Amino acid sequence: MSVGLEAAYVHIACCVANVSARMFSKYAYSEVKKRELLSGAAAAGISVAFGAPVGGVLFSLEMLSRVCCCVSAAVSPRSRPLYPP
Repeated sequence: MSVGLEAAYVHIACCVANVSARMFSKYAYSEVKKRELLSGAAAAGISVAFGAPVGGVLFSLEMLSRVCCCVSAAVSPRSRPLYPP
């Protein structure tokens, strides 16, 4: 499966962020902070690949909001289904 040049940029950015996170105790011991750092790195990789800085930020926010939306829907006892029948 070919994913193109975009995947390489995102992968390199996330690898650099992961190695950098190990150097600082603030990120090394906190999975939440590490996820935030990796999300920012993925946004930077998308920005570089497409030459659109705002697009990378929007991609990152979309991924974070999707996860937050699903978690809040699963945790909330009175939540409506995401897709009505």
